[in-house]
Amino acid sequence: MRFLYSFLLLLSFSLIHSQSDSLCNPSFEDSLNNWSSFCNGTSSGNFTINSNSAYSGIYGLKMDVTNIAPPSSSCALSSCLLNLQQGFFYEISFWAKSDSINDLLVVLQPTSAPFTNYASKNFTLTSNWKKYSLYTSDSSAVSNLKIKAKPLTNGVYHIDEFNFQRISFLPTNTKICNGDFETGISNWTNSNNGGDISVFSDTSNYLNLINFNSARVEASNTSLGQPIFSSCKSDLKKNIKYKVHFWAKSDSNGSQLTATSSLGSSPFTNFGSETFTIPNSWTEFTFISESDSTIYANVRMAKFKFLNDGTYFLDNVWIEELPIQPYFCDGDFETDLSNWTQTINNGAVASMSITPSQAQNGLQSSMIFINTIGSNPGSIQLSSCKTDIVKDSIYTVSFWMKGSSSNLGFNAISSLGSTPFTSFSSNSFSTTSNWKEYCFTFSHDSTVIGNVRLLKIQFLDAGTYYLDHVTVNSSDYICSSTTTTSINDSELSQLKIRLNGQNKTYQRNSELVDENFISPNALDEIVNQKNETEELIKISEARAKIAKYRLSKTKIYSPISGKVERQIASIGDFLKIGDPIIQIMNNDRLRAHVPFPERLATKLQPGLPIELKSPIVEEKIIVKIAELKPQLISDSLSIDVIADIVNQPNWQAGGSVRGTVVFKEISNLSVPEQSIILRPAGQVVYVIKNDVAYEKSVQTGITQNGNTEITSGLKLGEIIAVEGAAYLTDEAKINITQN
Repeated sequence: MRFLYSFLLLLSFSLIHSQSDSLCNPSFEDSLNNWSSFCNGTSSGNFTINSNSAYSGIYGLKMDVTNIAPPSSSCALSSCLLNLQQGFFYEISFWAKSDSINDLLVVLQPTSAPFTNYASKNFTLTSNWKKYSLYTSDSSAVSNLKIKAKPLTNGVYHIDEFNFQRISFLPTNTKICNGDFETGISNWTNSNNGGDISVFSDTSNYLNLINFNSARVEASNTSLGQPIFSSCKSDLKKNIKYKVHFWAKSDSNGSQLTATSSLGSSPFTNFGSETFTIPNSWTEFTFISESDSTIYANVRMAKFKFLNDGTYFLDNVWIEELPIQPYFCDGDFETDLSNWTQTINNGAVASMSITPSQAQNGLQSSMIFINTIGSNPGSIQLSSCKTDIVKDSIYTVSFWMKGSSSNLGFNAISSLGSTPFTSFSSNSFSTTSNWKEYCFTFSHDSTVIGNVRLLKIQFLDAGTYYLDHVTVNSSDYICSSTTTTSINDSELSQLKIRLNGQNKTYQRNSELVDENFISPNALDEIVNQKNETEELIKISEARAKIAKYRLSKTKIYSPISGKVERQIASIGDFLKIGDPIIQIMNNDRLRAHVPFPERLATKLQPGLPIELKSPIVEEKIIVKIAELKPQLISDSLSIDVIADIVNQPNWQAGGSVRGTVVFKEISNLSVPEQSIILRPAGQVVYVIKNDVAYEKSVQTGITQNGNTEITSGLKLGEIIAVEGAAYLTDEAKINITQN
């Protein structure tokens, strides 16, 4: 008889995706490809792929090493080549166990001298599967690295599911004293401020990156006053914006704090402040600090005011210097046109004013009424104030425009604010009858950093134009009406045609000058035109490259094939690096969750075979238990058993599954449960012989699926009574009939 335990659940499957973006063959499913191994000195070892060494999936790595005596005698396993990016830290994780307690050293180091350890940690393995992690300790750009796993003691090691991933941006200089609290809470001050506050260094609740301390804040009596915890005083740069970063969590989901940058002494002027709701898990928060240009010292960049009683944890407080952004004087036209230059000449008849009836943003917009167009494109112009820009930078200018009718033409230009009016970008557009955002991106000569009009509009048709919400942004700004590269390509094509014609004219005029038919001054004019066109081509090519780059950033590609199951993020949502956007279902690798009764929790363990059956498919499959959720499911008092289903094309996500685990196979007899009768002498069955029922005492074992195990008292081949056995007595005569 085969005794089985099984349980049925209508379940959903979830996608399993390798989280190791840069690591080759992290789960050893492709044998030892992209991994290498060696043993030196007197050490010896076998590195094999083994299904019994799999934590999840089908295969894992088994390392059987002997005669280990580091450093003269050692063995090592090495990954494929990896690269780190400057300014980021990385986590290396893996699952491992050992046949006995053994030590394993894992390092991240270059493939050639000097063998700097960018991550290094010694792990003590036990006989149970466990996830181990270590973190890089350097943020410099490094290439050609390898993960090395070195057994330090003789024994058998089982390793699976390596993962190498970027975890966070951590600048080496935060400009905030002890912002990671690695030296306790030194350089920080606290004030009761009417309530009560106690602050401690905490070594058990930290961000778990590369630091191992956090600040624990106990706030109480906040109804009487909100206590404050403040960073040291810092000196900053004039006219620079800063973004303040910090990580926080609380013991009560929904507790609030206010984060502020302010002067470190009276009058405590605020340069930036925002209130945050703090969850019970580590979360990063940011806010902007912008000081008055006359104030750049004696600033507490991070001052936390606690609004609710409870325990708060803070870690990894740092500030980021933001690049200087040029400005538009009254880009929303909320005052008047005094900061804009109006040009109406060459016989043009027009008027420019502010109107409250057509605002796209705010309360007002500008209105340009044109009755008569002048004799050249620059006859009617509206130009922004002059501003400074950063050397060798690229900007995107954005503005909103509409017309009294569609197809009113206009040019949008960025140029110097005085002679020779050098143009950095020149763009031709036409209006629609509704508000539309227009954008163009420009780069400038590295020698030019001041006296720049970021936007000059030349109006080309009679009618009424409305202009509003003019801004300047970084080069990666995405316009709501993103211009495709075809426009840039068309513009570039026209410029090249123009240059080709100018070259022909130059060649022809050169010959005429040589023959004294025309003045050399005429040749100088065409040379200037050629030079101008060549500069415009360079600008257009740069714009085309920028447009193509921006267009490439509008497409998101999945690392795996599959079907979209659920959209997580919506248009307009703000996302951080690593935030999920959509959930993709791939039936090539599924994960089954099967609940088993809590009484079996001590018998179940990872690695046990489990037979899975679904109504969707006819065939059964046998896999291994990948993991057990440590906490019982409260509403069903069951334990969640997780198994991976790999490369089973007929299995479908969202189906039901029955899981069967064989704990023990028994060869004893079994009989139907109802044939066993309880008498004063104990458990009996009635053996039928020559139409007489004889009472026979038996010993029983496990009962399952309507059958009971007989451990003694019954022989193979004996006939027993089943239906009606309870009505029999010893040596009762019976009459056997067949229906």
